[in-house]
Amino acid sequence: GTARHRSPSPAPGGAQVFAYRREDTRGMMSRRGTAAAVDTFLPKDETVRQSAAEPTRLQRYVLTTCILITAMLTSMFMKSILVVWSVLGSTVAFMIAYIMPLAFWIKLVGHRSPGKRRAAIALLGMFVVLAVACSVLTAMNLSAPPCPLHEAANREHPAMQLSW
Repeated sequence: GTARHRSPSPAPGGAQVFAYRREDTRGMMSRRGTAAAVDTFLPKDETVRQSAAEPTRLQRYVLTTCILITAMLTSMFMKSILVVWSVLGSTVAFMIAYIMPLAFWIKLVGHRSPGKRRAAIALLGMFVVLAVACSVLTAMNLSAPPCPLHEAANREHPAMQLSW
């Protein structure tokens, strides 16, 4: 059987990289066990070591305050929630649904099949172009009225004459 091992805890105040044997990590989720680290080392690059550190309390407060202020200011200047949905739909939706999964597949599995890799790269390029085109069109139409039903309703039912 496979013995359960605990991974060593990270070094206090620094980033530590753990190396495992590939055979020990296969099927770990189904066994509900952890693999023993074969070796550990500290990253040599100073930038990597600094970026692995937890932000200080002051940094957390400043970042949280900046995010909240930005969200509040943005919401004050938006005409409607439809503008937000349009921007998110034209940018984030493409990234989550198409661009990121394709990029991950190319990075993780694409090297096994050159033909499928080329097809995935072509699709990735097409989706990036579509995402940029949709984002540009959305940006160009941000000043359009959010809901043009007002004019259509007045044409169809002149007696009602909605005046929103």
